Amino acid sequence: MTIERDTNPTMTTGDATSIWRRRVAPMYGLTGNFGADVLRASLGGTIERSTNSAVSMNRNDPTMSAGWQHETEIGGYGLSLSRVSASSRTTELTESGAVVADSTRTTTTVAGNWTAATSERGQLAANLQLSKVGYDIGTLPNYRNDVANLTYSYAWNEQLEPFLRLDLSRYAPEQAGSLGTQDMRYRTLQAGVRYKVTEHFDVSAQAGTARMSSGATSGNQIWNLTARYAGERSALSVATGRNITTSGMFGVLKQNQTTANWSYAVDESTTGGLDYSRNRSQQTGLDSSYRQATVWVSRQFSPFWSARLSAARRERLLDQSPTASGSLYGITLVFTHPDL
Repeated sequence: MTIERDTNPTMTTGDATSIWRRRVAPMYGLTGNFGADVLRASLGGTIERSTNSAVSMNRNDPTMSAGWQHETEIGGYGLSLSRVSASSRTTELTESGAVVADSTRTTTTVAGNWTAATSERGQLAANLQLSKVGYDIGTLPNYRNDVANLTYSYAWNEQLEPFLRLDLSRYAPEQAGSLGTQDMRYRTLQAGVRYKVTEHFDVSAQAGTARMSSGATSGNQIWNLTARYAGERSALSVATGRNITTSGMFGVLKQNQTTANWSYAVDESTTGGLDYSRNRSQQTGLDSSYRQATVWVSRQFSPFWSARLSAARRERLLDQSPTASGSLYGITLVFTHPDL
């Protein structure tokens, strides 16, 4: 259960109306092991109530997922299905910096995976993900987002693992819009390396080129850098990169992304941390940015009960418009039980 205060839910640059939210998010999951097969299923949702439903609507968002994974002597394969409903205002803001009317976005995904060892050190992995995204308002187009990728990796030694990855993607809106939301096919080819510096510290880097269905490659370079540290008490991860992503409002976007997460265990029961994220989305005639910084502390009271306090600052900038900003303050009480 979460109680949250949002000082600017609509991320407006003018006079903002602050609200309080109450949120309950029950989730129940099952896992079954049958020899080489593993079956998983979960069912849950989010029930949210606002002190001003005209600004932030009351929500009832169901979530479900199911999956099957089979292990073989040289790899494995599996299938999964998920259906997730969430606030379109929240998802579009964090993913592309767009501010849309508060409504519901429902994402249905069917996915498959396959891995196989090609040699003592080499491995081939393939993934297919078919997603359909739908909105319950007419201002955003429903669309399909299908992605297939193939990755070959080679364990050069215990520390170094180079890899090569090919992605084929298609973004297909049900109705083309005026903000670049037209049918688009694109493929990316990347080469990269993972390097384990020490037992607690590892880094990875990859870079390549994206080719859109128009055939243009200029300015479509993509890359990612990641560093992770995990100590006895502290953990730090930093990632930055440039990728191709999709949005209900803007279609296919080039996006610069940076995330940083730090946590420190004060003792066995108390942990604190800082999270930061920044997305800059670009398209012809569009340049939007969204960033958020969060400080949090959590406390484990028993094997089943824990609490978390958080405070976040977020900002949004669209082209040359004034910066919109707001704060989020929340307290969450969590109950988990592995045997229910």
